[in-house]
Amino acid sequence: MDGDLESELRAAKPGTVRRHDPISERGLLLLEEINREARTHKISPRRLRSPWRAAASRPPRRGSSSARRRVLPLVSGGFVVVMVAIAAIALNVMSPGAAMALTPPLLETTPVAGEPSDVMREIGEAVGNEGDAAVDGNKIRFTSWALNTTIGEDGTITSSAVEPQWREVTFADDGSTRMVITAGVPFDGAPTENLPEPGTLLEDTTYEAGSEEFGLTFREEPPTDPSAVGDYLQRAIGLEAPSLGDYFIAVGGLLSTRILTGEQENALVMFLSEQNDLRIAGSTTDRLGREGIVLRASGRLAGYQDYLIISRSGQILASETIYAGDDRDDIPSPAVVEYTAWER
Repeated sequence: MDGDLESELRAAKPGTVRRHDPISERGLLLLEEINREARTHKISPRRLRSPWRAAASRPPRRGSSSARRRVLPLVSGGFVVVMVAIAAIALNVMSPGAAMALTPPLLETTPVAGEPSDVMREIGEAVGNEGDAAVDGNKIRFTSWALNTTIGEDGTITSSAVEPQWREVTFADDGSTRMVITAGVPFDGAPTENLPEPGTLLEDTTYEAGSEEFGLTFREEPPTDPSAVGDYLQRAIGLEAPSLGDYFIAVGGLLSTRILTGEQENALVMFLSEQNDLRIAGSTTDRLGREGIVLRASGRLAGYQDYLIISRSGQILASETIYAGDDRDDIPSPAVVEYTAWER
């Protein structure tokens, strides 16, 4: 996303996280600890995962071939809010000497004519979105990349890129879910000396039927009525008044944990088309080589903007998060800090 979109990003003034967003008791305790450390600038070494994806923190389970910890799709809304708050505190104590991290290139865009609501309604009514949208009947496949931030003892922030990952989620007839994660292909220009070879197995985990470690947030069946989508997403992520960016993140979490029918996906698209804050950033070719319309939302986290890429036939292809603020010197502005592309 460059050219006119880059100028738009630099001129944007995103909102802030809402003060009334719910945080769990454990999250409040953790937040107070980070706050206290930030005030004294005595921050112990830690890694802050991308604030819009919760980090894995679990013991090895049946079928797991790796104990490595990976960034997982969205889980509970309260935990995501905690991670956002922690990230914001960390950035406030960043020292001028932070190392500059290499991030993926912005997607190139071309203008799209028409009002966002009209463009989205046309997409939502597309004939091509009538049946199941999965690659096959029981699998979800997607590639992802995210930026991790490390804080040193002196408060210095350095950034390191998580290797691109390819995930395949298989839903078995017995109700169990298997997630296989392999190393993906690095973006052009990315340093590769410390990355595993593409295709290297990183994790192979089976979640038993009824497990609360996978898909709990979106266990409820998604609606087929656009008017019911807002309440459904609100219940799932636990926010009383989500921003459009919150909805974007929730949609990404849903696509990463459930196989949607065409009617369910159509309801999501129609719901998004009715949101006043929706903007069309242009058309693009995504990271899997597919053409789509880029939707933009801001307001979830100050300095960041969220994007969804939707095909003209009504399929949600990818999501991206862009940093467009002016309070970080470890990455350029604007810069991609996370993307996910679903194989459709």
